[in-house]
Amino acid sequence: MIDFGDLVTLYRQTIFTTNYTVGTIYISTVDLCTCISDALAQPQDFGITLQSGTVQVGNTVTLHFSTPKIKFGQLHATFEDYIKNSKNRIKEAKSYYIFEDDYYNKDQNHPSHIIKYRLILRLVSLFKESAAYLDESNCELVFLETNVTKIPVIFDSIAIKSLDEEKVKNLLASFSIDAHRGIKLTILANTIKSMSDTKPKESAFIYLINDMTQLCESYNKGYGIYISGFSYEKVLDQLRVAKIEEMGKIHKVFSDIQNQLLGIPVATIIVATQMKEANGWDSQALINTAVILGSIFFTAMIIFVMFNQWQTLSAISDEINHQKNQAEIKCESIYSDIQKTFESLRSRIFIQKAIFIALAAFVVVGILLTLKFYFFLTPYAQHYIFG
Repeated sequence: MIDFGDLVTLYRQTIFTTNYTVGTIYISTVDLCTCISDALAQPQDFGITLQSGTVQVGNTVTLHFSTPKIKFGQLHATFEDYIKNSKNRIKEAKSYYIFEDDYYNKDQNHPSHIIKYRLILRLVSLFKESAAYLDESNCELVFLETNVTKIPVIFDSIAIKSLDEEKVKNLLASFSIDAHRGIKLTILANTIKSMSDTKPKESAFIYLINDMTQLCESYNKGYGIYISGFSYEKVLDQLRVAKIEEMGKIHKVFSDIQNQLLGIPVATIIVATQMKEANGWDSQALINTAVILGSIFFTAMIIFVMFNQWQTLSAISDEINHQKNQAEIKCESIYSDIQKTFESLRSRIFIQKAIFIALAAFVVVGILLTLKFYFFLTPYAQHYIFG
C-alpha cells in the first residue's frame, strides 16, 4: 500500500502541462513503475488516472491528478488554497503538498511563509487558552463575560507574510513560564476583546495579527500593572473617580463664594453712585462716610474669603501633585496613558487662580474708585480724618 509520501514523489517527478491537473512522467525505475501502478489501481483513493501511455519502465505516460482522499493527505495548487480550508487555519494538516511551492510538510526545509503560518497557529492556540473556547466547527474564538465576543479565525497569505515574527515570539515566550498564567490569559483576553470590539467581525483576527505591536504593548501594560499589585482597568477607573472628585472640589471653591462675588460691583462701583455732595461736615457727609465704611468692610471680607479659597486651591493642587508623583512611581508602565488626567486638573486649577487674581484686581480698582468718589463728594472728610 502506497502512502502520501509516495504520491508526493509522483507529484514532484511529473511535468505538468495544465494547472497541476495533467502532466507527463518518465518511468525511470521499477519502484516508480510499481508506485504508479498501485496508484492507478485505486483512483478513487489516490486521485490519479492514466490518460495515455503504457506503465512500463522506460516509458513516458500522461496522468491526470485530482485530490486524494483526505485520510491520505491534502493536495493544493497554492498555499492560499490550503488556508482557505478553515480547519487548516486552526491546526496544521497532518500531511499536505503544495504544487506552487513544491512543498511537502515532511520536508526538512520550510519556506518563510510556512514558518510564519506555524507561528500563527501557535498564536491561535494561545488565544484559544485565553478564550472561553474555540468553536472548531465555525472556526471561531468565543469570549464570554458581560457579552459574547466571537472572532472568526480568518487570515490570508498577505497577513502571514507581513507578520511580525519577533513580536509573536516575545508574546509566546511570556507564556512559556507558568507563573501567573491564569492572570496573563485573562489580561490577554481583555486585550483581544478591546482591540477587536470596534472592528468588523470578519477582519478582527487579521487586525490582531497585523497590529501585534499594539497587542503586545496593551498586554505588557496590563501585566505590568498586575505585577505592581494593580489592574490596568482598576487604575483607570480609580483615576476617573479621582478626577471627578478633584474637579468637584475645584468647582466648589468658586461656587462657595459666587454669591459674594456677585456683590462686588454693588459694594464698590455701584455704591459710589449713592453718595451725594456734602456741604461741610453735615448729615450727607455722615451718610457718605457710612457708605464708604460699608464698602471697605465688604471689600476686606471678600478679599479675606478669596484668600481663604486660594489656600484651598493650593491644598488641592498639592494633593494632585502628590497623586501624580505616586502614579509616576507605581504606574510607570502606563503613566503616559494617564498623564493627561493630571494635566487637565492642574490646568483647571491654574484657570481658577487666574480668575481669582482678576477678581481681586477688580475689587482693588473698585474700592479705589469708590474712595476717590468719597473724597471728591465729601471734601471735608480728608480734613477731619487726616487733620
